[in-house]
Amino acid sequence: MSALADTVPRGQIPREHDRVVVMSGRISDQKDPGFFASTAKEVWRRDPTVRFRWIGGEVDSNHTRRLRGAGVEITGWLAPLELADALAHAGVYLHSAIYEGFPISLLDALWCRVPAVVRPIPALSDTGLPSAPTPRAAADLVLAVLDDETQRANAVRAGEELLAGMTTDSQRQAIARIYG
Repeated sequence: MSALADTVPRGQIPREHDRVVVMSGRISDQKDPGFFASTAKEVWRRDPTVRFRWIGGEVDSNHTRRLRGAGVEITGWLAPLELADALAHAGVYLHSAIYEGFPISLLDALWCRVPAVVRPIPALSDTGLPSAPTPRAAADLVLAVLDDETQRANAVRAGEELLAGMTTDSQRQAIARIYG
């Protein structure tokens, strides 16, 4: 379940998206900020009007310098209502992590009805979300979701389906099936 679920009711989240691509999390090797920066550069070659924003804090100053050097805005950590507002106005959530368990930050974005593009890592391989193994492929998907209503609707629908399986009841049922 999204960390925002207890703080921000879904009905109160506006969906007026800007041409902003966001990622949320610690700026660390795990989240692969280099992939995010490279994707930004690839998108900007084709459409310089798209903005890239990293929501989160620094663990590695080299990664932070690389993101800023690539033109990515870094917000630092945001309070839950500020995070919901930032996500609600995002056009795409690009989850750039190269490894991890299932990311709560992704669920937060889906909770705010942001279409997501992810990397094909084991934790996300069966989610049905659009995935891209390279910055060029990620740029293709990001621009498709921003510019094509059908692509956007498909990405939002995939997120809704994933989020529907992340409720307390659905998780309880899944555990009952496993141990039943």
